[in-house]
Amino acid sequence: MNLIIFELFAALWAISDGFEAAATTLPLKLSWSHISYIGITNSAVMFLIFSLSYTRRTFFINKNLFVLLFIVPGITIIIAFTNSSHHLLWADTLIAQGTNNSIYYYGPFVS
Repeated sequence: MNLIIFELFAALWAISDGFEAAATTLPLKLSWSHISYIGITNSAVMFLIFSLSYTRRTFFINKNLFVLLFIVPGITIIIAFTNSSHHLLWADTLIAQGTNNSIYYYGPFVS
């Protein structure tokens, strides 16, 4: 079950990155980046949980560990979705001329 959840977060990350690359306007690219951060942050945690369960170290996995592991991803997702009001994650975002690629200048939360 942990592997399935990890793969779903990784798929969300990959699919949203694909839609971000295909988007042509900056607000649409930012919307897909917001969704992408759900997969980015949670897939790392779920990979750790999957690894612990796969190697039969389930004595580490409990409700308290779950809560602790998801604090930073939760904060990161909230910061990503509210970035327009504080610019902690992305200080500035541009679309490169002629390539339609997003250029992100990261803020103090990432640095």
